[in-house]
Amino acid sequence: MSAESLLSVRELSVHVSSSSQARALLKNVSIDIPVNRTICLVGESGSGKTTLGLALMNILPESLRPSAARMHICGRDFEFSDGDQWDKVRGSQISMIFQNTLDIFDPLQTIGGHVGEPYELRHKGSRAELSKLVLDALSISGIPNPKEIVDLYPHQLSGGQRQRVLIASAIINEPAIVIADEPTSALDPVNSLLFFEAMSRIRERLSSSLLIITHDLRCADRFADETNIIKGGELVDRVGAHQLLAAPNHPYTRSLVSYLPAPGYGSRHFLKGESHRAASNSEETHVYADCLQDDG
Repeated sequence: MSAESLLSVRELSVHVSSSSQARALLKNVSIDIPVNRTICLVGESGSGKTTLGLALMNILPESLRPSAARMHICGRDFEFSDGDQWDKVRGSQISMIFQNTLDIFDPLQTIGGHVGEPYELRHKGSRAELSKLVLDALSISGIPNPKEIVDLYPHQLSGGQRQRVLIASAIINEPAIVIADEPTSALDPVNSLLFFEAMSRIRERLSSSLLIITHDLRCADRFADETNIIKGGELVDRVGAHQLLAAPNHPYTRSLVSYLPAPGYGSRHFLKGESHRAASNSEETHVYADCLQDDG
């Protein structure tokens, strides 16, 4: 583990515990999230990306059984079985932005209530203080006029606005680590790009570290300091900043990149379950690509 890592996990595995025959969804995954860095996690649908994010928050469904040789977060070692220990850091030192924006919201709670709730659960303060923090979090998250939406309800906002509200809710306690689970999957290309730009501002403003789980190869290449590639529950490749498209290492990574549409082709390109035989070996890979048009 690097001395500069806020989160470091070694040999993380997740098994389905209810099946008669044990099945691994994650297999000996090791990953580090350094201080003030953006790490992206890319892979096809069903590769284990979301499972990894949920495991790092210790919020997996009860039917899944996680284990790890070591999990180190913000200077402390953690055990999956120690619920009290996780309750102290979840939402304060490590938080998560979920992908399905409308289902996450209580339709009867205002936007201001949603954003302020994580803070109220952990802090005591005046209503005026809370209101200021809510407005600041919304502003940092990319809402230009936050006062205009704090008294609105989720259905009154666009998908892009709701995504930024979820960001504000995740950062109001100024966590050291923010995990975003496929946050752009329901967004158009413009809002996808705006999301990544907002997360970059948050990292700079709060000195937070980011783990972004995404299908968006071009944004990962543009914004990540490091991109990890996952396939079948295993990390198969790791590439540095701006190397995902220019110099992918593993045949599977190269196959993902090969499915990107040429610049100017269109805003999105979906390849559902098509087989691709990597030129450098004979293995079959099934690729799902959800990519922004190259803005160049």
